[in-house]
Amino acid sequence: MAPSDEALVAAITQGDKGAFDLFLTRHLPPINAYAYRLTGSRADADDVSQDVFLKVWQKAATYRKGKVKVTTWLHTIAHNAVVDLLRRRRPQVPVEESTLTASDPPPDSERLHKLLGALPLNQRTAVALCLLGEHSTREAAHILGMTPRAVESLISRARRSLKEAMHHE
Repeated sequence: MAPSDEALVAAITQGDKGAFDLFLTRHLPPINAYAYRLTGSRADADDVSQDVFLKVWQKAATYRKGKVKVTTWLHTIAHNAVVDLLRRRRPQVPVEESTLTASDPPPDSERLHKLLGALPLNQRTAVALCLLGEHSTREAAHILGMTPRAVESLISRARRSLKEAMHHE
């Protein structure tokens, strides 16, 4: 039977590299996908992911078992890493359009990234966590440092904005 996330974090706290490797294998794909949804850049998502797992290795002892799920703690670290990255840069719409021509409609994934990239970061984050990820509104609220009602409001505004953007395409 595979060890739980909590057991892995406890082992990482003790410097267990095998536990870290298993934790990394288990959680790198969803963290990288989350970072990509927010940044729109594979390179930025890789940078964020590297920062996240470096922090996990260095600060595993900061996880408080029973307070939040490990995945919520991990996404909080990822969210903060994305915000730090975006603060260091000029605001820009994160879209990779190199494979698109002006006359071709974007593929669904490219279209989704383009539409999400046009949303404000807080709305994009709420959508990535709750609608595209596997987090409840309550978990997203913890990650974002706000109330569940505020997260629901962000999602509602994002849905309206996305519907309007699709209507204008």
